[in-house]
Amino acid sequence: MAIVGEAVTRYGRGCQLLGIAPVGKVTYPGGPAEAGIADGAPLEPNHSHFVLVESNEWGGETGKLLELARAFNAPTVAILVNRCAIAADETLQSVRNGWPLVVIQGSGRFADELSAAVRDGQSAKSTEVSEIARSGRVAVFHIDDAAEKLRDKLPRMLLSR
Repeated sequence: MAIVGEAVTRYGRGCQLLGIAPVGKVTYPGGPAEAGIADGAPLEPNHSHFVLVESNEWGGETGKLLELARAFNAPTVAILVNRCAIAADETLQSVRNGWPLVVIQGSGRFADELSAAVRDGQSAKSTEVSEIARSGRVAVFHIDDAAEKLRDKLPRMLLSR
């Protein structure tokens, strides 16, 4: 999210960026003390707005994230970089909502597993990966590809909704 926040700050030209996080995993000025928050993180300072969800676990924000994305009824592109088991459900729900998905191959873990299933036709380890790979909504970008390639593709993906 730091990369997205920095890019919006640099190039967003007034763009609003909404962050959604579990309240028990984030710190912020005037909020609860940082001490005692295992695997927590500060809110990304370049986001313009935040929704903090009553949860003490990463992934506790997923339902609200998807709910708000559907409610805004705005063009949406999901981006998968690395991630853990929580990402499988978020990614599956994104493609089921009809949203295009950008997977950054070479960023590790779930993103690389899904990239292999999409690009190389490797058999997927789970039904979720198989469904996502077969959705026709996945664009794979290698982590070493030129940023301009992704920049040029994103507007077309947003309009294809």
